[in-house]
Amino acid sequence: MVKILFIVVAGKPINERVVQYGPFVMNTEAEIQEAFAEYRRTQFGGWPWPKEEMNHGRDKGRFALHADGREEVKGKTFFLPRRFKKRRNGSQYSF
Repeated sequence: MVKILFIVVAGKPINERVVQYGPFVMNTEAEIQEAFAEYRRTQFGGWPWPKEEMNHGRDKGRFALHADGREEVKGKTFFLPRRFKKRRNGSQYSF
């Protein structure tokens, strides 16, 4: 048996010219060129580290640094902020 899923998306036309090139979608070719120029100049906000080659090194391994300050390392325990408390059974966390 084959299952098929269809998604139909519709909306009102915006009645404006649309120009697309690469990842950019604008209304005019001039806006596309301006977007490319800005991308080349700033890299959409720039590289926040002092050196181009800034990285965490090969020994760091896989990890995730979350906005709340906790660091998740694959296969290791991680820091739990005070707002995360272990439940009485010790196996789950409440948020």
